[in-house]
Amino acid sequence: MFAQLKTVESIQKLISTWEHAAVPTVDDPLQPLLLGLNTYINHDLVFELANNLAVNGDTLTPKGRQRDRRTFDAVIAAIKTLVMDVYQRVSERGCALDLDAWVLEDLIDGWSETVWKHTEALLRSRSQFEAEAIRFQVDRRTIKRAEGIRCARLNRRAEQAA
Repeated sequence: MFAQLKTVESIQKLISTWEHAAVPTVDDPLQPLLLGLNTYINHDLVFELANNLAVNGDTLTPKGRQRDRRTFDAVIAAIKTLVMDVYQRVSERGCALDLDAWVLEDLIDGWSETVWKHTEALLRSRSQFEAEAIRFQVDRRTIKRAEGIRCARLNRRAEQAA
């Protein structure tokens, strides 16, 4: 069901492009991937999932939630596998990636939990005001995570230079 999501296709293109563009001479080759994944997973995927699940109408029932969550987890697992495979290949090419693969996987797991919670909150919203408040939270959290990625990457480079 979720395999047709445009956001998933965008994530796949991002990862593929990043793999081909990452070179050992780039200061921080991982930052563009993390920033792109942040936007696609933490922002775009929330709204696309909510739109798709709203059509089903039964995601908030126990049976529907179990089915949809299982499908969502499979999509996230496929994204993680793709990221880990590409991460490994880029590392083997000599790019200085200063992030352990398990940290990256854990990061995506954490993000996916937030995506699911925001998606369910959008589906539960009973008014335009509630939906806008959730959209604001999604926007704010995505921006904060992007700022965190930039700061963490800058701090790591500063530590390496010292």
